[in-house]
Amino acid sequence: MEELKSMDELCAENDSEILTYEEVTLYQSKTERKRPLVLCGPEGVGCLELRQRLAEFDKDKFASAIP
Repeated sequence: MEELKSMDELCAENDSEILTYEEVTLYQSKTERKRPLVLCGPEGVGCLELRQRLAEFDKDKFASAIP
């Protein structure tokens, strides 16, 4: 019969395999293309109004999708 090990014992044995930190960097787009921003919510919460206000606020940064 196989002996059961405690979680501490298992962690001690596999300590080198446990990743506690992974370095990440901010993705910087190399082009000036607009990236999608999805606004969703139930009817009546103002997604359309928010989209219109964002477009009015900064036309270079925000635009509506063409269907």
